[in-house]
Amino acid sequence: MKRYQQQFKALGSEVVITLVGIQAEGAIEVIFESLHDKIHDFEERFSRFIEGSELTSFNKHAGQKTKVSSAFTDLLGAAKDLSIKTDEIYNPFILPALQRAGYLASWNNDFKVIDYTDRRLFSVKDIQIGDNWAKIPEDSAIDFGGIGKGYLLDELHTFLLGQGLEGYWVSLGGDIVCSGYDLDKSNWSVSIQDASDSHKSVGKISNNNGQFRAIATSGTTKRKGIKNGKAWHHIIDPRTGEPAKTDILTATITAGSATEADVFCKCILIEGKKSANCFKAKALIQSYLVQLSGDQATIIKS
Repeated sequence: MKRYQQQFKALGSEVVITLVGIQAEGAIEVIFESLHDKIHDFEERFSRFIEGSELTSFNKHAGQKTKVSSAFTDLLGAAKDLSIKTDEIYNPFILPALQRAGYLASWNNDFKVIDYTDRRLFSVKDIQIGDNWAKIPEDSAIDFGGIGKGYLLDELHTFLLGQGLEGYWVSLGGDIVCSGYDLDKSNWSVSIQDASDSHKSVGKISNNNGQFRAIATSGTTKRKGIKNGKAWHHIIDPRTGEPAKTDILTATITAGSATEADVFCKCILIEGKKSANCFKAKALIQSYLVQLSGDQATIIKS
């Protein structure tokens, strides 16, 4: 039994993959190559920071019935379904508002994306999806930033299940899926970073008995800036079209899938601390830990 790990940058963040198994090193390398390919293909297809991506092309053709790949219709369908499930607190149409707030350029390169600041936010009911086509209103643009990493993590999890591994751990910028066991047969354990001090942790999440865990963290402390003398962050409240006014600095949750964890975590962040228990009461999430603004020592968990 051996433990293998690779770390690289993709999707505007740090990717960490750990695999544990009895396979020969060559077989493990093939698994890593497949994971690299899946992550690269996803980024090339769905990033708004890549000029030739399928998402960029789709937004350029807003208002038109546009031919898209099956992967695109699957992700767009998941985005629409989860938006409806959250009463549109999650809404993929937030891209124009996100750009108006100040989030125009990628965090890891100088590519300037197409400016959609003059477009509007729509209801997801205005998304039309066919067998091999989709259509959004002419005056709109979508972004998969609120769902993409979770969706990709679920795809990677499905792939890894068939590889005969003892355990695995995959982190895409801090959103995580893990299953099985580490090299010493211990459970995987995730330390939750203190929102005010990256060198400290405020809690841990483990995958007891080797069970599958999907973990998402979202916050207002990293992707932020100043525009026209006004502070902004990248979590947009679709009800106002502005950066969310929230009492939460960071939220960490576990859910039945990484896609759900990604979306529900951002919704809790937008709606505030009271919503975390509501999401759990409805069995939408399994557990949560939120760090509150104003008093950084205040932590609520369940």
